[in-house]
Formats: sequence, C-alpha cells, structure tokens
Amino acid sequence: MVELKDGPCKGSFMVKRAPVYLRAVINEKGETDLLDQIEDTPGQKEKVHVYKMEGNPGTVHLFARGKNGKSLSGWYAMAIYNHMPEVDGEQLRDNPKWQEWATNQLKVEVQP
Repeated sequence: MVELKDGPCKGSFMVKRAPVYLRAVINEKGETDLLDQIEDTPGQKEKVHVYKMEGNPGTVHLFARGKNGKSLSGWYAMAIYNHMPEVDGEQLRDNPKWQEWATNQLKVEVQP
C-alpha cells in the first residue's frame, strides 16, 4: 500500500511500483490516481501534483478472494510519500520532462 500523507491527493493506493518521485493526479470529479508506471501520462483534465518518498520502499504479496469469486493476487509496493507543494506538477506533465526532472533531483540528492 502506498500512502500519500498530505496534499491534494492524500490517501492510500495499491500500485505495483514506488519510485522516489511520484506524480499524482486529481480529476474534475475529485478522483485521484498515481502515475506509478513509466508509461503513465496525465489526462488533459487532470491536475498534476508531485510527491517524494519518505524513507525506503517495500513490497508485499497479497492474495484475497472476493465474494464474486475473483481474486486479487500479486506484489504491490509499500511506501510513504509527502507532497512537494513547491514543485509545479503542471510543468512536469510531459513524460520526458518529468523523467529529466526526477533524474536531476536524484543527482542533486546524492552529491557530496
């Protein structure tokens, strides 16, 4: 389970991947989603917000059988994120810009 502790997309989500920097989106209806996969892109009417992981990620394997006979099974990410209100997510809608920004942020963090 991935938890966004604060910000406009605050809540818990089940996702497969937990990158250090994460885009979350909120649509016109107030519904939220995480763009955790590399190929994920925001919809035209979704507002983009940026989050940063706190601590280290983990994984959990879930297997649950629903009442309708369908099961939920697989590995899911576990991480906690904090909103980065100083970062304008709208400027990072484009995947190449987003990937460049996130990579540069990581480089800055590891510099001595």
